[in-house]
Amino acid sequence: MKAARKTTSKPRIDPRILRDRLTPIAKVVAGVLVLVVFGLVGERVADAARKDPRFIVDPTLLVHGQLPHWMPNEVVTNVREHLRSVRPRSIFAERFEDDLRAELRAASWWIEDVRTVERLFPNRVRIDMIMRKPIATIDRGDTCLLVDGQGRVLYAEPRSRPTAFGFTPRLQIRGAAEDKFVELGEIAGDPQIVAGARVAAEVLDVCSSERRILPRVQIQAIDVAHPTTGLGAIPGVVHLVTDRNVLIRWGRARSDPSGSTEQPVERKVKALERVEARFPGLSGLDEVRVDLEGDPMYKAGGGTWIRCEEYKDEAAAPGKP
Repeated sequence: MKAARKTTSKPRIDPRILRDRLTPIAKVVAGVLVLVVFGLVGERVADAARKDPRFIVDPTLLVHGQLPHWMPNEVVTNVREHLRSVRPRSIFAERFEDDLRAELRAASWWIEDVRTVERLFPNRVRIDMIMRKPIATIDRGDTCLLVDGQGRVLYAEPRSRPTAFGFTPRLQIRGAAEDKFVELGEIAGDPQIVAGARVAAEVLDVCSSERRILPRVQIQAIDVAHPTTGLGAIPGVVHLVTDRNVLIRWGRARSDPSGSTEQPVERKVKALERVEARFPGLSGLDEVRVDLEGDPMYKAGGGTWIRCEEYKDEAAAPGKP
């Protein structure tokens, strides 16, 4: 008799189970295909929109807020002319806002930054710009230069003509070297002018706050000439000059990169107030130092430095007058 042949049968997979297993995979594949198709279509649509002349923002269609009232008409006209140098671009362009901000800042040295960029379809843009403001003057021969708080030269006019601005910069920078590079729109080449401009901005900021620096001490100028001591010149140290020609050694501005060790502005103001309380209006003094870590110091009549110790009103002891 022949031996019975052993047969093996493969297990059958239930079609329902197979369908349930393949359905998620099929959905994923279908979703990817749909995204690819829509992505290709969307890219074509976006590319067509970027090339459509109806969506091209022309520089003449830039909408900006009213420029500051203190800017002379000639400066306003100059800024608007420079805005026309911004190249036309589609409102759908990639990096639209970033590129537009960069071009606007480069268009005119008066534009410090662009606060907001708002697209107005189909082809207009509303921008809100931050303009640089002059805060100090520098006399160069017959010319008066106006600089901002970074030492950037913004404007030049004849000294014989009153300022064309709607305000008068309150501080004058004195003692700057006249052979250093100075060009409109650029940071002054003299680091002392930059240091003085930073201090001017710092002092004016204090003056404009609720707690004024000292109503009885009128600051008129910033002296950037290097003061000399027995050890030689002290580079970077800046003086304030009062209406009575009293020098106040302020040091450097806190915003000055080399002034990281400077005393806080509030401490300098308090030190100056202590000296003024003893000498009203700083009358009779030659120079005051408020850039020290300890007590302020003063000098009068060409004498030596005297430390202005904090005044304490001590009550008289019992039994003593």
